[in-house]
Amino acid sequence: MKHSGLNLKLQIAIIFANAGSWLVRTLSLGEGATLPGRILLYIYPRAIRDLSFSLPTVLLSGTNAKTTTTALTNEALSGSYSIVSNETGANMEGGIAYSLARHDTSAGSKSLGVFEVDEAYLPIIGAELGAKIVALLNLSRDQLDRVSETRMTSAKWRVFLETNPSIQVVANCDDPLVVYAATPASFVFWVSAGLNFRQDAHSCPVCGEEIEFEGSNWSCACGFIRPSPDAEVSGSKINVAGQAIEIELMLPGRCNIANAAIALSICHLLGVDLNSAARRMSLVAEVVGRYKRVLIDGHEVRMLLSKNP
Repeated sequence: MKHSGLNLKLQIAIIFANAGSWLVRTLSLGEGATLPGRILLYIYPRAIRDLSFSLPTVLLSGTNAKTTTTALTNEALSGSYSIVSNETGANMEGGIAYSLARHDTSAGSKSLGVFEVDEAYLPIIGAELGAKIVALLNLSRDQLDRVSETRMTSAKWRVFLETNPSIQVVANCDDPLVVYAATPASFVFWVSAGLNFRQDAHSCPVCGEEIEFEGSNWSCACGFIRPSPDAEVSGSKINVAGQAIEIELMLPGRCNIANAAIALSICHLLGVDLNSAARRMSLVAEVVGRYKRVLIDGHEVRMLLSKNP
């Protein structure tokens, strides 16, 4: 971690943040990513903006699959870039600030920031980072004591993208709330990534009437309609902008193939070879404990994360 080019106050803030991280890990209180970031931002509030200066960034946000899709994206891009990321899933301001602080600022022009971002914090962090690409995965009710109702979150995303026209967007066209948020963007690459839970997208975010679902398609009488996908899953292949990419993941389930479709779409926008990216993603066996295989009394067990019952 070389930070010699930074101003003295920011360097001091990083030293205190590193000390906080060491203490948290030594006392086994966590991964040592969130609290150090809060210390960093308390001492130097502009840390995210100053540490990400000249670093192009990709942000991934949504209710579900942020951590897994970010891990797949990191692996897919690792052959072309030196990746800076919040691998532990600390996806609010503190976690992202400290992820940036651990980055070697002398790494050069091939560095790329890839961060999962909490859906409520996307407009704030996206503006601080000056994001190059934003990927929108899905929206459903999750932590309503902390995050707004889905339609309010979608509306905030929409305003953020309206006011930041330079951002390229990768968006799940199967989720009406994501489509509503992404539509004003100057460039959108639509991905058919699925939407199993449709109750939160029951009413149209444009007019309030009922949205009709038929297979993977959906539409409203007001004219709000599912966009045609630029990327979609077809059996064991992912078609990205007319290119069919064979995909074979160690991570189970169709949902992870859809996550891989988002990752490959980001690679496409960055000009990365998609076949090489797919091969790299096939090496991901677990994501921060998710999908990990363990032996218990002679039986192999796969660990899964369950939420939003």
